[in-house]
Amino acid sequence: MQATWTIYPILTCRLKLDKGTFTYRNFYGEKIMAPVYAWLVKGTADAFLVDAGCSVAEASQLSHVFEGEERSPIESSLQKMGISISDIETIVLTHMHIDHFANARKFPRAKVVVQEEELRFARDPHPVFSRSYNPVWYEDLEFDTVEGDTEIFPGVDLISTPGHSPGTQSVSIATDQGKVVIAGCCSVDDNFRDEGDIVPGIHSDIFKAYDSMVKIRSLGGTLIPPHTERYVNVDSIP
Repeated sequence: MQATWTIYPILTCRLKLDKGTFTYRNFYGEKIMAPVYAWLVKGTADAFLVDAGCSVAEASQLSHVFEGEERSPIESSLQKMGISISDIETIVLTHMHIDHFANARKFPRAKVVVQEEELRFARDPHPVFSRSYNPVWYEDLEFDTVEGDTEIFPGVDLISTPGHSPGTQSVSIATDQGKVVIAGCCSVDDNFRDEGDIVPGIHSDIFKAYDSMVKIRSLGGTLIPPHTERYVNVDSIP
């Protein structure tokens, strides 16, 4: 029998951003409070994180001017669920931008799972992305790398979806109510539209970004853009 999992959204902060950050050639000038999540994924025997989130102060390293709303530290949010930072042994990063990984440094026993190409690029970034990747940030983390689509637990598959960054990955998770896919690309709900998808406003390869969105769509199930508003006040999925 395939394992099933429950996903618990953990809101770590909200960032005031131009919506065009997420939606290439659309919605520029519209300000939004973009949620930043970590996703706790629990099964009968295992628990792990997809992304780890950050604080507003940490996210401010990406821009000269930054506003946002802090939320509870991730260790406090987990403690309310009966989980300590020492209980988490696996953190899957969809990519290595600071809003997705910063809190990973708080977990003393965790191995961080990334695509090989993402780690390679993060350690030697192109100058265009010098503010998005700083090799010093990753020095204290222990990494496990994968290449391409990979099952890491029964019912949990990592899906290679490059384009937003060189090694972006998404995560397909089997739940009691069907498949849930956490998209790795920097997106909100308006990126995935019936009238046509919009690639992320930040991308390393716009054509790969589009092809990855098509691939994510083809997986079926419930699609979660990582900065969606839909789960700000939701305790668990499903």
